[in-house]
Amino acid sequence: MRGVRGSITSLIYCGYSAPEAYWLRVAVGSFFASNNAPLLVVDNTGPDDPLDTLTWLRDQPRVILTRSLATPGEDGRREHGDGYDAALGWCRATGVDFLISLECDCEISTDLWRLDLLGAMTAGVDMAGSCRLDYGPLHHMPACYRVAAEWPSFCRAPKNGEPNSADYPRVFDDAALQAAVAGYARGDQYLAHLTWFRQTWDTGQLAWYRSAIAGRTAHVDAPGITHHWHGATRSPSPEVFARWV
Repeated sequence: MRGVRGSITSLIYCGYSAPEAYWLRVAVGSFFASNNAPLLVVDNTGPDDPLDTLTWLRDQPRVILTRSLATPGEDGRREHGDGYDAALGWCRATGVDFLISLECDCEISTDLWRLDLLGAMTAGVDMAGSCRLDYGPLHHMPACYRVAAEWPSFCRAPKNGEPNSADYPRVFDDAALQAAVAGYARGDQYLAHLTWFRQTWDTGQLAWYRSAIAGRTAHVDAPGITHHWHGATRSPSPEVFARWV
């Protein structure tokens, strides 16, 4: 399978917006500039494909393009977590041991981030990540997942009793969550957002939680990758785009 051995890096393309399509070109270009590995891209698009990005991806010789088969929502779009589920399914079907996650709005300067994540897996953990949110969870990227572990869906999911567990406050800090939400929301919006996060696992968080309470996660530095965030709404600067495209 075109050089795939024990691990593969995956990127989820949702087709949400033109900024995401521009960022994807930055992520792909900077990834290939840092190593000779293939890149698995999950076509998680709904009705839109800005800038004819899927055609561009098919023309990249080191891109392995697969498609999420999850049923889209009422708006015709799939959840981000559907893409992660598809990537893990691809890994199981092809015998890949470790899935390394990447996002469209990332820029890579060296391969150390990927090697650092893989190195953490030698300790027997099921998940390693470099971005820990203020209230506890390891973000779903950049991260590395042991494919053979029993993963729930990475889609958003209701919290079914977990907050009442003795394990929950060991890994999830509600006071820090309140402070994080207060940093960007006020009034009714604050209450709505806080309630949502208290009742709902965001993308990939249930997978993290189950690994965390079992003591099977690792937090690593993973230098050499920058997550710019807000990739669905803010295009890369001309300087960043020109470096890799």
